[in-house]
Amino acid sequence: MHSVLISTYEMGRQPFGLASAAAWLRDAGWTVTAVDVSKDRARLDDATLASADLVAFHLPMHTATRLAEPVIVRARRLNATARLCAFGLYAPLNAEWLRSLGVDDVLGGEFEAHLAAIARRISAGPKDPPYISSTPTSRPGPKDPPYISSTPTSRPGPKDPPYISSTPTSRPGPKDPPYIS
Repeated sequence: MHSVLISTYEMGRQPFGLASAAAWLRDAGWTVTAVDVSKDRARLDDATLASADLVAFHLPMHTATRLAEPVIVRARRLNATARLCAFGLYAPLNAEWLRSLGVDDVLGGEFEAHLAAIARRISAGPKDPPYISSTPTSRPGPKDPPYISSTPTSRPGPKDPPYISSTPTSRPGPKDPPYIS
């Protein structure tokens, strides 16, 4: 099975997110082509996209996310059967928009195990249960890690428990509970 990992805004520096994804996919038995389109657009030719079983976009920041749009549209146009995945800190923040472009899976931070699970499901073929989603609405397989949301997925209602971040996002106020790490 062949995967293409795409970075859009690294200017030739290898991001850890792309290197980590490549290592996990290679461990799962996949061949990996990693491309930084900001420096080496020629490596991302139509044949590479058309032959991929999985195309994943590393979206660590806003600019990278916006630059990925034409590449996502092109990948979907050239290969309607490929699984498109967006991962990185800005992917969940733009999930609705990314899905409207044709992205199948949106993964936030700590994405590696989920990306490898998606690859395993693709390798297993259509007889396997449906592909996992980045949202907890699908049933995970027996080898899939538990789903852990990195961001709240909707505005909390009056009966919902408070969303607790894993990192402090601002200075605590006089009414805020103490931050526990």
